Formats: sequence, C-alpha cells, structure tokens
Amino acid sequence: MNTFTTTASATRSIAPIGRDDMILATLEGNGRILATVHKTGFNNVDDVTNFALALSGSFAGLAKLNVRNKTQGWHMTLCLASRRQRPLTAWAPAHTASAPTRAPQPRQLSIEW
Repeated sequence: MNTFTTTASATRSIAPIGRDDMILATLEGNGRILATVHKTGFNNVDDVTNFALALSGSFAGLAKLNVRNKTQGWHMTLCLASRRQRPLTAWAPAHTASAPTRAPQPRQLSIEW
C-alpha cells in the first residue's frame, strides 16, 4: 500500500479530467524518472497520482509529478511525499525436503583454574 500527501489540493479540484482525455504524466524522484504515463480513462488527478505511484515500485520519499492534459491543454506539477507500507506477512525458514534438519546439540564447556 502506498500513501501519499500533496501540496496542491486546491489546484487539483479546479483541473478536471474527462474519461477520454489523453494524460501525460511523469513521476520524478531523487533526480531520476520513476514512472511515465501516457493513458486515457482517468477520472481525476488522484487516479493519475495513484497509477504513477503504483508504477514506481517500492519508491518512498519526496517526488515531483508532472501532469499534462493533452486534450484540454493544461499542465500541473504536484509535490508528493510517498511512504511505503509493507503488508504483514508471516516469516518461516525454508526447509529442504532432501535433508532433514537436526536440532543443534549442546556443547560441554570446561573451565580450568
């Protein structure tokens, strides 16, 4: 799961996106391009943001998202703070079927004075 915060919430509400609008977006973090999007079918800027963050893999930190609506002709830049949350998983050591494992035997220590 990826949670994000942005600094442009007022701007996002006045930038509408239609389902048929061609959206071009680039997510940059730490000086490198993490994701590039050329796609239609988004409902709002939050959908674009979530899609780009999903493409970025395990990125966590500060990033810049450039969103361009090619159909309507507007452009916006969002500053994002992304935090990765790991899913809870149970860890179990791998066992090999060919060699049974034995418990370690206690060692005897002798101390001489």
